[in-house]
Amino acid sequence: MRLITAPGLLPDGPIAILSPASGPADAAEVIAKIIRFAQPGTAVRIIPAGEHPSPDEHVVGYDASAFRRMEAEMAQVSTDTRRRMLDPERAIVMPIPVGAPYSWAGMGASLERGREAFVEETAQQIADSESRDNHPYFGHSIAKHRAYFETMAGRVAEVREALDDEPSREAFDAIVAVDGSRMIEIHLARIYRSVQYFEGLNFDIPLPKILNIGIHTGWELPFLATLMRGRAGTVDCADPMGIAYLDPYVRGFLGGMHQEMGLHPVAVSSYTGTCRLPVTHDGQAIGGANGERMAAHPTQPFPCTTLDDLMRGAGGYSIIKMDTEGGEMDVLWGGINSLPRFRPQMAISIYHDAAHYLDVALWIKRHLPDYRMFVRLYSCTSVETLLYAIPREVEPAAGLLVR
Repeated sequence: MRLITAPGLLPDGPIAILSPASGPADAAEVIAKIIRFAQPGTAVRIIPAGEHPSPDEHVVGYDASAFRRMEAEMAQVSTDTRRRMLDPERAIVMPIPVGAPYSWAGMGASLERGREAFVEETAQQIADSESRDNHPYFGHSIAKHRAYFETMAGRVAEVREALDDEPSREAFDAIVAVDGSRMIEIHLARIYRSVQYFEGLNFDIPLPKILNIGIHTGWELPFLATLMRGRAGTVDCADPMGIAYLDPYVRGFLGGMHQEMGLHPVAVSSYTGTCRLPVTHDGQAIGGANGERMAAHPTQPFPCTTLDDLMRGAGGYSIIKMDTEGGEMDVLWGGINSLPRFRPQMAISIYHDAAHYLDVALWIKRHLPDYRMFVRLYSCTSVETLLYAIPREVEPAAGLLVR
């Protein structure tokens, strides 16, 4: 099967969506609506159980159990249909990024109101927050955000120079200036053609060994499961909360794929021992607040380990994703010995702390020579911004980093 991460990357031609055996009841209708919105003029229909696609349709399943059911029906269909269903270029898995509110799935309903209305409303929200003391996207007022980067002009220039393509510099400039209109424009130009954590990494390598740091709802796990289907390699996950908050859709998907993933129920930090992290009401341990007390979030003790220890135990990782709610710099320092040795590709969240827009890139520049660095926005503000760090010896994936 072929993995498609976003509807704008679907092949041309009519699309048949397999109805699921599990997952959100109305998801097929929602996905069909988003495909029509993302690719106007595309013929889209939902195939109920027992029906088969027509000869010219690409078959899309967003729930792994739908393909399992389709495979069980193979004996009852013609040889030509069976061959078409098994064609990896026509049998497509497009998981839903459930729990990623700024993704193409999360924002589909907002954009249906009309692009102009959405842009106007979002820009006004950003403008209204100019003087807020605690802006939900930036962690403090926009004015303070701008002022911070003004005091860091030399480091800002150094990071900008280190970025490897013009889209990265455009996104970085918009973030530093807190240019809401520009961030909206950048995100909406890409929303149906990208999904965070995956567009900047090359998974087409021998024996990929993946470490996924930070799980929460686990919306990225169906993508990883699809990428690893039938391949030799491993996927390990690390999160102090374990898998307690996995979305039911994700649990069902992984069950349908029969994809095993290793689990480390620990926080990944700069030392091995015990950490004390505030935990949000929806179950996210705030990795960047070790030892801090927050009135709104109770603090809990968790075992913690270093990236060096995890790398040593696994014999290294070739791909690392990290989203630890602000603890990303601790993760990097905890990998100071193993990262230069194993030189993994990395997708790193850099939006939890204004300083991380600078510190993460500069850390990589100084400790991991010959890495490419790319910045991409995955929302209409700086929230969900990622830095992709890719060693130069790794061949870039086809379609790397959609603009």
